[in-house]
Amino acid sequence: QKLLDAPELPSLMAPEGILILGHTKRDTLELTAPWRERRQLKHGDTVIRFLEVSPPSPTVVPASSIETAPVAVSATTTECA
Repeated sequence: QKLLDAPELPSLMAPEGILILGHTKRDTLELTAPWRERRQLKHGDTVIRFLEVSPPSPTVVPASSIETAPVAVSATTTECA
C-alpha cells in the first residue's frame, strides 16, 4: 500500500505503462486515484495485479466563467407562392 500511496510513483511511469504488483490474499490493498486495475490473476495465496495510471479527467469550465462577444443576427424571410 505504501508503494501505491507514494505521490511520485505515477510520474515515474511511462505513458501507457503497466505496474505489476504481487501480494498475498491476506494483504488488503486499496486502489485510489490515479490507479486503475487492468487485470488481476490469482494463484494459490498470491494475487498479481496489473495497474495503470488513469488519464486525468477533463477540466470542466463553468459556463458562467466564459466571456462571450455580442453577435449580430439577421433574419431573412422568403415567401413561397
